[in-house]
Amino acid sequence: ITVQKTKIEETKTSVLILGYWQDQPNKDIEKLDKQLNNTIQHSVKNKEFTGDIYQTKTFSTLGKFPFYQLILIGLGKQTEFDIEKLRNVAATAALTIKNNTVKHYATNIHATTLNDSIEDKTKAVVEATILALYHFTDYKTVDRHKIHTVETITLIETDNLPLVEKTITTATIIAQATCFVRDMVNQPASHMTPLTIADIAQKLPKQIKVTI
Repeated sequence: ITVQKTKIEETKTSVLILGYWQDQPNKDIEKLDKQLNNTIQHSVKNKEFTGDIYQTKTFSTLGKFPFYQLILIGLGKQTEFDIEKLRNVAATAALTIKNNTVKHYATNIHATTLNDSIEDKTKAVVEATILALYHFTDYKTVDRHKIHTVETITLIETDNLPLVEKTITTATIIAQATCFVRDMVNQPASHMTPLTIADIAQKLPKQIKVTI
């Protein structure tokens, strides 16, 4: 997961994901829609996409942008939105991409309007994304070639690049640690024995105090 300073319409990626408010102007989306022959407006008018929380809708960009698909994800009403819903939106976005076997996507949902700090919002998005994409495949022998992995995720930012970049690093460490523990839990008891767990604990950095 990286951060990049770029204009929405100039983002180079496979898929761009943007949040859509039900009760607020969506200026970035409206700007894109003008070049998409008002396809989004038509979809909203016909209630094919309403912006309900977690609802998703995919639009082809018709080759007019550096990304070939635009996915809108509903944020519901801004007055009812909070950081926990932001986490769920980020997870929904990640799983939508994974289920569509896309390897690269970009989004600015970490900058969603909330009273929370940019650090808290970025941390929520990064952690939720990594945890949503977690899968345990150590013993999978059938259809391993069908396992899909998202390779790169870009957060689009305009003002706080160093801060967002630092937060991404911290949040990634936390999420990866959680995934590591999940791997341990998912191992059979015959493999993850008390002695194995003790050995793992002893290999942790010295500043982490562990009693064995």
